[in-house]
Amino acid sequence: MIVRNLFLSFTLAAGWAFATDASLLKLVPGDAKMVAGLDCDRAKGSALGQRILSQMKDEDKGFQNFVESTGFDPRRDLREVLVVSNGDPKSDRTLVAVTGTFDQSKISAFLRSEGGIQSFYGGVEVWKNPKKEDGSVAILNRSLALFGKDSAVKAAIDKQNSGGSALPADLQARVNQWSVNDAWFVSTAAFTQMGVNADGKNKVMPGGIPVEAIQAAAAGVRFGSDLQVSAEALTRSDKDAQALVDVFRFVASMVRLNSDKPNADQLAKILDTMQLSTSGSTMRFSLTIPEEQFDNFFQQKNHGVRVKTVRNARNGNAL
Repeated sequence: MIVRNLFLSFTLAAGWAFATDASLLKLVPGDAKMVAGLDCDRAKGSALGQRILSQMKDEDKGFQNFVESTGFDPRRDLREVLVVSNGDPKSDRTLVAVTGTFDQSKISAFLRSEGGIQSFYGGVEVWKNPKKEDGSVAILNRSLALFGKDSAVKAAIDKQNSGGSALPADLQARVNQWSVNDAWFVSTAAFTQMGVNADGKNKVMPGGIPVEAIQAAAAGVRFGSDLQVSAEALTRSDKDAQALVDVFRFVASMVRLNSDKPNADQLAKILDTMQLSTSGSTMRFSLTIPEEQFDNFFQQKNHGVRVKTVRNARNGNAL
C-alpha cells in the first residue's frame, strides 16, 4: 500500500497519467517504446479537471491524513507526470516521473511510518514496499520524484546523475509531434510486441482485423470546455488503414440506428463530431466530447455511489 498510495496521490489530481517536460524526458530509458504525458496545471484548470478534483474531498479522512503527514496535496502540488514503458510484458520496466512540490523529510517520515524500507542508490534515497519488492519510490529533490519498478527507478537515477541522453530518434519524433497536446500518448511498438492477443484470441482489434496490423500508435487530448481528442495508427498497408476507417464508420452507424437504447443518444452526439481519414498506411481519427457529457458522466457516477450507500444502509452494512 505504501508505494501504491503515494503513486495514486501523484496521479489522482489530474485523473490521467500523462505529461511533458525536458527534464523528465531526459530520464526516459534507451529501450523505451511508449511514453505518455500530462500538463497537470492545464488539466486542473479544465472542466474535466475541476470535476475530478471535486471528487477529492477534504472530509475524506484517509486523504486528509496523507496530505497532513506528507505535506503533499496533489490538487495543489502536482505539475507534470510522465509515464514510460519498454512495451514488453515479459520484462516490464514501467516508470512514472513527476514534477511538483515535495517535502522530502515529511514524505520520508510517512513512508517509514508505513513500514517502507529505506536504501540509497546513486546518492538518492529510495523507498521500497516490503510487500511488493519490485516497486520503489524515490524523491530526487524538492521538485522531482520517481515511482515504478525498482530497476526502472534506478536506471532513471543513473540517467539523472549522468546528465541524461537523447530519446531514440523515432520515439523523439513522435513525442515532438504529439506533446503539443495537454495530454498525449505515443508508442513505437507494434501491438504484437506489446503482447496484445498473445493467446491467439482477438480481443482487441475489431472487424476481424489482425492484431499485427497496428505497427505504432499515438493519441492526444486538448482540454477546454469541450474535450478535443485525436489519434492515429500506423498500419502495415493502405488496405489496413482503410479497413480501420470502415470499422469505425460501421460502429458509428450501428450506434445511430440504436439511438433509442440507454445512453446511445449521448454517444451518437459525440460520434457526430468524429472525423476519419487515411494517408497511405496511416489512419487518423478525431472527435469532440462536449462539456455536457462530462456533467452526465459525473452525475451518473454520483448517483451510483448514492444508490450503493442506501443499499448498504438498508442491509445494515457499515457505510
